[in-house]
Amino acid sequence: MACGVGAGGLLKWLSRVLGWGRTAGGGWHNYGRMNPQQLEAAILNSIDRAGTDDWLPCSIRDLRYRMKEIDNDVANATINSIAEAILSLTQAGTLLLGKREHDGKRLPFDFQKQVDQGYVATFFARDSFELKLSHPGRQSRAERRKQTRRRIR
Repeated sequence: MACGVGAGGLLKWLSRVLGWGRTAGGGWHNYGRMNPQQLEAAILNSIDRAGTDDWLPCSIRDLRYRMKEIDNDVANATINSIAEAILSLTQAGTLLLGKREHDGKRLPFDFQKQVDQGYVATFFARDSFELKLSHPGRQSRAERRKQTRRRIR
């Protein structure tokens, strides 16, 4: 190879600079350039399948498993990408996001601390968090299903 860089060195460079990495199935995936709409749709579909009126307690691992049933590529998104998509959907009013305390009280995500990576990492990585479609989120999902049915006919 030119410049004395072996194939292994090139692959490491590509993965570091471009965000590419190996998937569990042995393929390649661009983790650094996840399609945000695709990721958000998979999150919403995962919650919608669980039941529109229920809070869905889950960890990032649980959510990845649910998303994998919908879109295998999206399930390989980084934790930061998943967290950012959830926060974006919550700020848009589509999702409700909370975390149960030991006394059973649900606390909402504190958006004033969203720039604190430690707070975000702890919120999503430690124990489980809870997701629920808001009323506008349920309306949006129902409208999308209606449009899909029209296209199929």
